[in-house]
Amino acid sequence: MIKRIYIISGTLLITLLFSCGNSETPDLTFFLSKEWKMTSVFINGEEQDIDISSYRLILNSDLTFQRIQLNNETDEGTWSLANGNNQLELISTANGLEEYLIVELQFRLLELQVIQGSDKVGATEFRYVLEPVRP
Repeated sequence: MIKRIYIISGTLLITLLFSCGNSETPDLTFFLSKEWKMTSVFINGEEQDIDISSYRLILNSDLTFQRIQLNNETDEGTWSLANGNNQLELISTANGLEEYLIVELQFRLLELQVIQGSDKVGATEFRYVLEPVRP
């Protein structure tokens, strides 16, 4: 009888331990909040041979951003995550709302795909690969 109680208690304990996993998702704003430089641009899957060394996207932890465009013009605004943290939304003072699908996010890699508005004609795909300026 005591052996049976130990077996039942042990089974319950193991079941509780495995079912009480941490279901919280990590705060992606922590991983995104840094200065990013563009390393590659792809249009319809083909890498473009253009000088992208000046492009910077600085995502601040207070959900503001600054950006240096390829022509060295700057703009700023706010940023947020949307659609289950699968989209990066930039609300720029110069361009308004810009939406990007987060294709891949790693500690040292961010790949974004432009989400085109429904008013755009054609199916051109733009992808940007970025990496942090500092490790």
